[in-house]
Amino acid sequence: MLSGPIPSYIGQLTNLIFLYLSSNRFNGSIPLVIWKLKNLRKISMHDNMFSGPIPSSFGQLSNLIFLDLSSNRISGSIPQEIWKLKNFQMINMGHNILSGSISSFLGELIDLTFLDLSSNRLNGSIPLEIGYLTHLSYLDLSSNFRTGRIPLSLDRLTDLYSLNLSANQMDEMEPPDLGGLPSLSELDLSSNQLSGHILNLQLTNGARHLDLSHNQLTGPPPKKLEQLNNLLYLGLSSNYLNGPIPTGLASLPLEYLNLSHNNLSGEIPIGFTGRHGSVDLSNNAFEGQISHRSLHAHLKKKEVMLILFISLPLIAIFLALIGFMFFRWAKVKNNQSVARVIKNGDMCSIWNYDGKIGYKDIITATNDFDIRYCIGTDELAYTMVVTEKSDVYSFGVVALETIMEKHPGELLSSLASLSTQNIMLSDVLDSRLPYPTNLTVVRNIVLAAALAFACVHSEPRSPPTMLFVSQELLVCKKTLATPFRVISLRQLLNP
Repeated sequence: MLSGPIPSYIGQLTNLIFLYLSSNRFNGSIPLVIWKLKNLRKISMHDNMFSGPIPSSFGQLSNLIFLDLSSNRISGSIPQEIWKLKNFQMINMGHNILSGSISSFLGELIDLTFLDLSSNRLNGSIPLEIGYLTHLSYLDLSSNFRTGRIPLSLDRLTDLYSLNLSANQMDEMEPPDLGGLPSLSELDLSSNQLSGHILNLQLTNGARHLDLSHNQLTGPPPKKLEQLNNLLYLGLSSNYLNGPIPTGLASLPLEYLNLSHNNLSGEIPIGFTGRHGSVDLSNNAFEGQISHRSLHAHLKKKEVMLILFISLPLIAIFLALIGFMFFRWAKVKNNQSVARVIKNGDMCSIWNYDGKIGYKDIITATNDFDIRYCIGTDELAYTMVVTEKSDVYSFGVVALETIMEKHPGELLSSLASLSTQNIMLSDVLDSRLPYPTNLTVVRNIVLAAALAFACVHSEPRSPPTMLFVSQELLVCKKTLATPFRVISLRQLLNP
């Protein structure tokens, strides 16, 4: 990694179009001379240790479409000049120490598709002019000190896919309608001061992630939730909700459900807990029993502990049996190995090894050296150029096999085809695993896949080194400019 301040002579690179300084240890202030780079279209400085304010001279970079300053120590307010750069498509200043309010000039960035100002110290209300950003697909203002009401103008953002306003101080009497957002898939309004009923909340069937937890919401959970047929994540914990659970929730494909710390009552719907991966219904006023397959357990802590007390010894016995069976299997295999040594001679010994017989056994075991039995460094079979990058191929293959749950050989052999490159990343993932909705998990999947494809590049000098790969994996990426569902293999192959 590179470190230290950025030298001032960077201002002499007047023909520079892209400036990438990300994922290093650069420190000090952002050089004021960057304004001289009038041809710049993209600036990426995320994951460094830059401090001080954003230079107002950035406002002279009229060609800028992409700015990523996230995960630094940048402070002060966002210069007004930034909001006047009308060609912006992507802005990420999340995870800094920025303060002050968001200018109403924000509404002039009509081409903006991605805006992340999360985890700062921004205050004041969200400007109404945000409704003019009709191409915006990702908006994250979470973990700030935003106050006031959620602007009704958000309803104009018909392309909005992900909206995160969590961990602020929004004091809306009721959650907004949002029924005019047909593309909205992820909505997080948790940890605010929202109060009143949530009956007005309107979401389309495309919703996958809804989190309204840690607010002051009252009334029953709306039956409209039963219509969200694609909902995977539902968080309504730590509110003042009452009444029964809508029975239709049991038929949703939920992988996470948290209704804890409310005043919900009545019986838990039959088969409710058996369908979901993570369910928390604690600290409510439910009655009766939980039906979970053939197990009937009351919601009493002592009885749950009794079940655990009975189950754990049985589990221990089961594991012991498995261990014993493994030991016997290993012993049998060892005897077979000894017999093979007697037959062929010891392969590690020159004196008694019969090479012809041993080679015949290898041919048989590998089906005449079929490609299926090649592990890791396949690429060395096709090139005599061995470099420091040769060892990354095996990492790429193993990483892809882990993500896909099958060997990627067929996929890799067809990557040159445009039809293969147009396949969505989500379509090649292990189908047995739940669709990822957590943003951190999504970012990690995209990073791992991108690195894996880079590692299996057909040209020996094109892949990264293992040092670079390890450094990239150690750095926690905070940004994802494109919704997960529309990320194609082509985007990963040509980042």
